[in-house]
Amino acid sequence: MAEKLVIDKCKHFYWCDVESKAGKRLKKLMQRQIRVCERADDYAKKYGATEYEPPVQFYDGGIDYLLFGNKKPDPRVWRKRLDDAEGNGIYEPNCMVRSDILVLPDDRFHPSDTWNKTYGKDHLTWPMVKGQKSLAQWAAIIGYRLTDDKEQDAAAVELTLHNKTFVAFLEYFGAEPCKSKADAPQWLRKAIKAEKDRVALPVITVEEVFALLECDVPKEDPERSAFLYNMVTPIFFVHRDKFYIGSQCPCLVEGLHDSNKEKFIYHYNVSNREYDISN
Repeated sequence: MAEKLVIDKCKHFYWCDVESKAGKRLKKLMQRQIRVCERADDYAKKYGATEYEPPVQFYDGGIDYLLFGNKKPDPRVWRKRLDDAEGNGIYEPNCMVRSDILVLPDDRFHPSDTWNKTYGKDHLTWPMVKGQKSLAQWAAIIGYRLTDDKEQDAAAVELTLHNKTFVAFLEYFGAEPCKSKADAPQWLRKAIKAEKDRVALPVITVEEVFALLECDVPKEDPERSAFLYNMVTPIFFVHRDKFYIGSQCPCLVEGLHDSNKEKFIYHYNVSNREYDISN
């Protein structure tokens, strides 16, 4: 039913040989799908879950919530988020996460992850992070006392930070503050480890799929973000030596041939029947 609803929204249909430029890209995407789904499966198995709910904002991969079947997880480690349609509890690690920016003392330095912090891999410049905090917040970070002159204050902050290097990080914490790992109860350390593992799961973004198929979408924000928000992600499947693609917007990648909805559905149904018979 879900597949039919998506197909009904598609306006453009294509096919391509698996060895064409488009086909090779789609093969690589399928291989990535297998890997990211395996990582999610391994995470669920590691923490004793029977099922999981993937995030809806990604094309594939990742985990939002875990289901533990008839087993009730430790409520100190796992927080019940809500019940699913069948009345089963779905859970997430019982800790909180905040994102922040660290000013590095030297662009050759990069902090190492700790038990409750995960640092981004990339060094960031002042123009990249400037808009993520208010003038007052940046002033507090560098120990600058604000005056009544906003232009003077902005110039002083700019002068101090314009040539600095920054790194983004995530901090994990519980309801009660802990000064160190030794102060944190074991259940909180377990919850933080589960959340760090969950956040680290690889995903495939919707943007990547649009880029792979060279979809004809607006190039600049905010038009691009608004357009993609209302779009259905292109769908595809492989049948014998061809890929079949359905999309709500035109796809321009080399190797695609125009098709139609009827042929797409026909090959989709035949592919599913052949798969059922072989299994």
